[in-house]
Amino acid sequence: MVIEPSSLRKLAEEQLRMRAASRLDSPEPSKDLFRTVHELEVHQIELELQNEELILTQSALARSLDKYFDLFELAPTSYYSLDFHGVIREANLAGAALLGIDRHVLLGQRFGGFVCESARSGFSSFFARLPNSNGKQITEIKLKPKSGECCLVQLEGFVSSQLGEEPTIRLAAIDITDRVKAEEERVNMEKCLLQTQKTEAIGRLAGGIAHDLNNMLSVITGFAEVSIQQTKSNENVQVHLREILNAANRSAELVKKLLTFASHQKVLPQRLNLNEEITSLKKILQQLSGPNIELSCDLAPTLGTIKMDPVQISQILINLVANARDAIAANGRTLIKTRNVTHCHQRLNGCSKEAHGDFVELLVADDGCGMDEHTLRHLYEPFFTTKANGKGTGMGLASVYGIVGQCDGFISVTSAPGQGSSILILFPRCNP
Repeated sequence: MVIEPSSLRKLAEEQLRMRAASRLDSPEPSKDLFRTVHELEVHQIELELQNEELILTQSALARSLDKYFDLFELAPTSYYSLDFHGVIREANLAGAALLGIDRHVLLGQRFGGFVCESARSGFSSFFARLPNSNGKQITEIKLKPKSGECCLVQLEGFVSSQLGEEPTIRLAAIDITDRVKAEEERVNMEKCLLQTQKTEAIGRLAGGIAHDLNNMLSVITGFAEVSIQQTKSNENVQVHLREILNAANRSAELVKKLLTFASHQKVLPQRLNLNEEITSLKKILQQLSGPNIELSCDLAPTLGTIKMDPVQISQILINLVANARDAIAANGRTLIKTRNVTHCHQRLNGCSKEAHGDFVELLVADDGCGMDEHTLRHLYEPFFTTKANGKGTGMGLASVYGIVGQCDGFISVTSAPGQGSSILILFPRCNP
């Protein structure tokens, strides 16, 4: 409380009259009056000094409060004050913005109402621990703003007990959604980089071996063909020679896959329509699938053109349909689908780079046994196979991966045990 100087003077004059009236019978009234006036003047000076100190203190307090409210209101961190029932009593601007609601509407609502349903049990446990804790409690929960998607926040809470006030719960929330996504993306990119480095190393090795094998097989095939011509009179020898020739040809096909994977195979790209290639191969693909598997095609009517070697397209389709057949135990269905798509900086599952631009999409899906996480992690590695010994070379998807990489395309595989598999490939679309 600030006392005005005029009030002090009035108080002094009143005390002076009272003392003068009570000492009229004093033998020396003038001395008593002088002493009283002097005391009042000293007292008045002391009060004025105290009053000035109080004014300065009040001014400093006002400035401190202004700084506190500026820091509180404009802080990037979201702050909330809650009662022990979880009702929001106070929030700063960042807190209201995080929850997507005006502050005057926010006050009086329960904080738990903004927690995502899947995270409410965790928040309830966190909130219940606060009254009995001596320090801060920290957790991560998902909040659901009034508008927008759920966001992940790091929540710190503690109980504040101010003198003369009821204890309140203080919460500080930091949105870590982008940070967590960035960390997940970094881990994913590291995995993709490791996979790429490993694949490139194996590819170089496979390419070197494949060239040597190709040369050896050419010799074997040549001598086998000459021997067949020279032994026409001996049918038994010809049977053995034909088996040698067939084995050499099958080995040559494996070498082609190795060269494709290692990006050493010569290709003759040309503009082509993927629908036409699928249609021309449909009978072969149906025969490859077998009688118990329904092979259906859903081809976009106005499909853009791509620049590919037709032989490579055949390799991709034959490998994917063969894998779908092997994944189906008895009766089942394989779907081949095409369409035009545009991707803007979208990262597909399992891809180390973002897809941006116009593409022709090829989807081969089956309702077979599906793949687990371990299989998906090693899917593109050459010679990796889940099939029994002698049933597969492990070069099917590895060669597909190599072909797609050669044409600057993208490949993504989605699968789960018992839920089938979907292989999605994006080929860059040619300009009209």
